[in-house]
Amino acid sequence: MSNVTKTAIQSVPSEAPVKDVLAVFEEDGCVILKNYLTADQVRAFNAEIEPEMRRLTPGCKQEEYEIMAEFHGQNTKRLTGLANISKTFREESWILTSFMPWATRFSRKSLAPVG
Repeated sequence: MSNVTKTAIQSVPSEAPVKDVLAVFEEDGCVILKNYLTADQVRAFNAEIEPEMRRLTPGCKQEEYEIMAEFHGQNTKRLTGLANISKTFREESWILTSFMPWATRFSRKSLAPVG
């Protein structure tokens, strides 16, 4: 991955209309929502996931696949199942109610529009 070009990730205010957020996401594949969570929500979320994060080891768990090991990196931890781990994520996350209907339009394999 030595030919990777770093680019800036666009950000939008969290109160922006969903259509504006989705337009950036569809164009770039990612978007930063400014001030999406309150300071209290961030503290609660971090406290809820910290025990699970401590149990994780960094790096790829599929080292036999060189490209995956390179993609994951040696120092990255990946925590999945946030809805099961964090009450804050599960009950206070606007993304679950606002973006899930839209997200189901995309294939998990290709992120290409389906239908």
